[in-house]
Amino acid sequence: MNKLRQVLLLLLVVGLVVGCGGGSQQVPVIGILYFGPDPATERAVRGVKDGLKELGYEEGENIHFEYNDAQGEPSTIQPIVQKYVADKVDIIVPLTTPCLIATANVVEGTDRIVVFTEVYDPYAAGVAVSPTEHSPNLVGVASPPPVDPVLDIMAQLMPEARRIGTIYNAGEPNAVSAVTRIRAGTAERGLELVERTVAGSSEVHQAAQSLVGRVDAFLITGDNTVSMSFEAVVGTAEAAGIPIFVNDSAWVERGAMVGFGPDFYEAGRAAAKMIAEILQGADPAEMEIQELDVQRMIVNLDAAQRQGITLPQELIEQADQVIQ
Repeated sequence: MNKLRQVLLLLLVVGLVVGCGGGSQQVPVIGILYFGPDPATERAVRGVKDGLKELGYEEGENIHFEYNDAQGEPSTIQPIVQKYVADKVDIIVPLTTPCLIATANVVEGTDRIVVFTEVYDPYAAGVAVSPTEHSPNLVGVASPPPVDPVLDIMAQLMPEARRIGTIYNAGEPNAVSAVTRIRAGTAERGLELVERTVAGSSEVHQAAQSLVGRVDAFLITGDNTVSMSFEAVVGTAEAAGIPIFVNDSAWVERGAMVGFGPDFYEAGRAAAKMIAEILQGADPAEMEIQELDVQRMIVNLDAAQRQGITLPQELIEQADQVIQ
C-alpha cells in the first residue's frame, strides 16, 4: 500500500508540473523552424541557443527546443507552423523569410508569439510596416545584407569587370529587396547587372549556365531557392573560371570566393535576448523590431584559386575567417 501511495504521489507531482502555466509545460518550449540546411541557418540557431544559455536558459533544464526543417519545400512550412500552434509552443522562431511569412499568416488571430531572425527585410516581406508597427505577437531581428562593401571588393579584385550576373527567385521578397539594392549599386558604378530569375531550385543550374560567357563575375544574394542548389552555381562558375561573390558570408563555406554579409550568429543572439525578455513577462506588442548591422567577411583561398583570382594579403588579413 505504501508503494502504491508513493506512485500516486509521484504521478500527482508530474501532473502538476506538466499542467501548470495555462495548459503549457512549465519548461518553456521554443519551436525553431528553418527553410533548409545551410551554414547561415546553423550559425543563427547556434546564436539563439548560445544567447539563451548566456541568459540562464539551459537546454534540458529550464528550456526545451523543437526543430523543424522544411527541406527547401515552401509547401511544407505551413503544416509545421500549424503543428507548433496546435502544440501551443511558447515561442515560434522562424528563420529565413519564407518561414517568417508562412508563420505570420498562420499565427494571425492566435495568441502564439513569434520572434524571427535570419531575415533580411521583414517590411518587404509584408509582416511589418516599421520597427514599431507590427503584429502584437510578432517581433524579431532584421539583418539587411550589405551591397556596397561587396561591390567595392569586387572592384578591387576585378577592376576590368563590367557585367555582373545574379540569380534569384522573384517570388522571394527578401531576394527582390536585395537585388533591388544590388541593381542600384551596380548602376552607380556604371556596371551592367545581368539577372536570371528562377521559380525553383531545379532551375538554378540552367540559369547559371545561361550566364556563362555573358558575365565577368557572379554576385549572389541570400536567396533561399538558390541556396538549395548553390553548388550548381559553384560548379558552373568554376568550370568557366568566373569568380563568385556573395553578400551572405556563410555561403563562402560552400564555394564562393569572397563573402561580406550579415553575421547571423549575432542576429541569433539578439533574438535570444528578445525571447528571454518575453519569457520574463515583456509584451512583444511593445517591443521594437531590431535592425542588426553586424557584418562578417569570409574569404575562401581554394575557391579563389579555382576561380582564377589571387587574393591580396591585405584583404586576407581583413577577413573575419579564412578558408584554405
